[in-house]
Amino acid sequence: FFFFFFIVCLRVFSRQQVSQTAAHMGCIYAVNAGFFNTTDGSCYGDLVSDGVVVQQSGKHNAKFGMRRDGTLEVGYLSLDSQTGSHGDHTNPFVQLISGALWIVRDGQNYVWDSIAVEDESMQETGSWSYFASVASARSAIGYRQDGSVVLYQHNGLTGYRGISLFQMADELIKIGVVNAINLDGGTTMLYTSYQPLLLLLIHIHIHIPIV
Repeated sequence: FFFFFFIVCLRVFSRQQVSQTAAHMGCIYAVNAGFFNTTDGSCYGDLVSDGVVVQQSGKHNAKFGMRRDGTLEVGYLSLDSQTGSHGDHTNPFVQLISGALWIVRDGQNYVWDSIAVEDESMQETGSWSYFASVASARSAIGYRQDGSVVLYQHNGLTGYRGISLFQMADELIKIGVVNAINLDGGTTMLYTSYQPLLLLLIHIHIHIPIV
């Protein structure tokens, strides 16, 4: 339920304030999630919303998706894995979004490892080393071993205050997150909530791909 509303808010295909998008889609909780071109507003990475493939970029970056059978997949998902099996090209995902760096993998800080393999053009902040190390506002989505999905946000101002991706990964590990990707942060990091609780959890069966 929570993840559904989190991703469904991406269906408005133009730049809007998160509060506007959330109200339009009837969301109970929404964050700006995917990275985007700050000049023309187009999305970076792969994106599936409500079962509709919005775009497939072919960029090699970590993804977070919910399959039609209710299971989650986190990791480096190929385009083939996003178009189904048996040659029918059926999209197996209901929701899917690309992040910039797989920051927690199997309960370990994975920032340096993902820097070595991911497509740097996914973000416009600068080199991966600067992007990951600079103090900034941050967002992430991940899950615990018990199946609870966690959205983590930390306020900040790039270059002045906030946390690095290394620090955010460590904080996520402390609260039991076993896999997580980094979402859009910096000056566009914010959320809108129509519920009094800021932390919403959902319990679902976890499927971890072998990648």
